[in-house]
Amino acid sequence: MKKVNILFSILIGILLISLVDTPNVYGQCAISAAASSAADPTPKDTAEICIGEAAYLTSAGACGYLMINNFNNGTVGVGWSSNASPMFNNPCPPLIPPASGIVCWIGSATNFPRQLTTIAYNLGIGSGYTIDWDMKYGDIQSHQNCEDPDQPNEGVHIQYSTNGGMTWTDMAYFTPTNNMGGPLYTWNHYQELVPLIALSPTTQFRWWQNQTSGYEWDHWGIDNVEITCASGINTTVLWNTGDTTFNIVVHPTTSQQYYVTVSDSMFSAADTVYVKVHPIPTADFTATSPICSDYDTTTIQYTGTASPSATYFWNIDQGITFPGTGRGPHIIPGLFAGTYTVSLSVEEHNCVSLTDTFEIIVNQLPLISFKAEPYEGCVPLTVTFSDNSIPTIQDYKWYFGTGDSSILADPVYMYEDTGTYTIKLIATSYLGCYDSYTAEDYISVYPNPIADFYADPLIVKLDTEPINFTSMSTGADFHDWDFGDGNSSTDSVTSNQYEETGTFDVILLVTTKHGCTDTIIHSVEVIEDDLTFPNVFTPNGDGYNDRFVIENLETYLFSNIMIYNRWGKKIYEKDNYQNDWDGEGAADGVYYYVLTYKGKLSEGEVNGTVTIVR
Repeated sequence: MKKVNILFSILIGILLISLVDTPNVYGQCAISAAASSAADPTPKDTAEICIGEAAYLTSAGACGYLMINNFNNGTVGVGWSSNASPMFNNPCPPLIPPASGIVCWIGSATNFPRQLTTIAYNLGIGSGYTIDWDMKYGDIQSHQNCEDPDQPNEGVHIQYSTNGGMTWTDMAYFTPTNNMGGPLYTWNHYQELVPLIALSPTTQFRWWQNQTSGYEWDHWGIDNVEITCASGINTTVLWNTGDTTFNIVVHPTTSQQYYVTVSDSMFSAADTVYVKVHPIPTADFTATSPICSDYDTTTIQYTGTASPSATYFWNIDQGITFPGTGRGPHIIPGLFAGTYTVSLSVEEHNCVSLTDTFEIIVNQLPLISFKAEPYEGCVPLTVTFSDNSIPTIQDYKWYFGTGDSSILADPVYMYEDTGTYTIKLIATSYLGCYDSYTAEDYISVYPNPIADFYADPLIVKLDTEPINFTSMSTGADFHDWDFGDGNSSTDSVTSNQYEETGTFDVILLVTTKHGCTDTIIHSVEVIEDDLTFPNVFTPNGDGYNDRFVIENLETYLFSNIMIYNRWGKKIYEKDNYQNDWDGEGAADGVYYYVLTYKGKLSEGEVNGTVTIVR
């Protein structure tokens, strides 16, 4: 029987102690209550309903019980003791009514004399006390835990004692037969009337077997023991709701406990049931919308009141399989453009929600297209990019293949290194959807050639030899020479004969097959460096032949002149002589000169004489 309401039990205990002056007082009323619902009509200790539904409370009982024990908790229970190590695994099947559930079995390897003894009861003066129980002897000789009592002295006694167990008196003895026949070898119900002589304030009862063939033999079991008295007239029932019938209907809005009492003029008993009220769950949920087709996912998140253990009935239309069954979050990837309806209903504790729906809008991705002008050329290459995407693009992100990027609609970009470049455009439409397009190796930037050449020789005398030109260029496919005198050539190795003196800028233009060019300029020199010395000059101030002039001396890089008189005295010296000695301070006559020179083609020393005539 279930736990009674604590406060009510305390009150009943105080009443009983005031009536009988003994520590072994037990109520003589019993009641059992149960609850059920329309969804689960099986009576139980606890009924579960949805808010607004009815719970059905039933009870059964009466007054007059000293003991009720069905052993279904797997123990002998309160009010018993035993030396026989009872078994509760139903070792002697099958169970046939009236036995049910778990029985108390006196089985293998138990002590003897074997006994099950009750506590002391206060049996008041009067008559009508009865003991009811179900009993069975073992019936299989070869089964160690189920061998039957088969000798006349191996049966079970039911006895009483009024002096604390010092002496016992038989109320009945159940004599075995030796052929396993008769009602003792099947489950049967028995009842004994307690004799008047057994009525006392300390009456105990026991089931006793004092003779067996050994520890392993002569087994028996009992079930459904009830000890009742004759009281119980004028029995009343009362629920804490105020109802006075055994069966009632309630409509609680919150979970709560109900208790029912049964009583007569002297005794009472109570039992409790519990009605758990579950709220009706909600089917609220959220979903990511709008989203973009192909790559976006929508996350569906339950936001209602149901627990994770509830049953969730998700659905999405257009033939899409919903990705899960629980509360989520659920992620649905890769939907095509369109509108999708998601619905949900929730069931928990047999309570079903209303259905909630949500529309997911999936927008189309933009179609990316662009062009570049030019898409190839020589370094540095400036390229203009133009977007042709549809629908209207709101945001751009260009990647030029160099690590650089731009957010302009039509950017201009300069490539400063040669190579091929992959272009990527990520475009976001006004609907917020983005896509990308990648053009592999779309831009080609070609290297420029490096122009170079050498001339041999760089300086020549007029009318002596041509100058040879050799291209040292790299990456060049075509050559164009301009020798600075009107002559030209397209050979990589060529020469030119100059017909006049001077410094000439030689230009080499080289070109690749992709049209990339480079130019270099080197100068060559054609000189006339033969020195001509006068043997006389007339420094008389007439503006003619007034200085000592050496022809072609200006073509030399360095010169030093020293002039001596006829007695060997140096009268003039100058580095890098500029043909400017006018004989100042020198008398007419013959003078000696020494010219040291270093030219572009030669170097040396010249000795000679010159005469001053005024």
